[in-house]
Amino acid sequence: MNALYQLDTNELEEERQSLVKAATEIDVVDEASFVRCGQLVAGLKELAAKIKNYFAPMKASAYKTWKEICSVESNELDKVDAAITLLWPRMQAWKSEQERKRQEALKAADETTRVVIEAAPVAPKIEGITARSDWSFEIVDEKAIPREFLCPDEAKIRKHVKRYQSESNIPGVRVFRVERLVKVG
Repeated sequence: MNALYQLDTNELEEERQSLVKAATEIDVVDEASFVRCGQLVAGLKELAAKIKNYFAPMKASAYKTWKEICSVESNELDKVDAAITLLWPRMQAWKSEQERKRQEALKAADETTRVVIEAAPVAPKIEGITARSDWSFEIVDEKAIPREFLCPDEAKIRKHVKRYQSESNIPGVRVFRVERLVKVG
């Protein structure tokens, strides 16, 4: 581990070693060992909070620096993107016009000339830039969409189940209770 990120207090290190050692050695065999396990969990959670508090100022400083760097980078990239945004429509308009002219020439041409026109590229090749056809869509009638393209709203289902618990009745959804131990206080 990098020395910069090692805990510089012996107290936290000793506490961690002691709690981790106790956690690896304990077996839950009766009520007393169950309670001791719970105490170890509570102690480990308190230690985790101390460790988080120790690193919080360093993380906050690094995060602030990162945000500043990202902001400067974003401003510079925005300037470049703005120039690119100006050029794409101009290039596409020219290419579309060339295709329109090619289609007109095809209509007016005889069979021999038509082969030459079809083989000619619409726009010159530019290294690093390629033309690509893409497909998109818009939803015009939600009710007509086949079921295979629908996605259950899990957040809405979760909210309903938390509210109605075992009384939840959603077709196609199994509702069940999950028990877990949590530290309180």
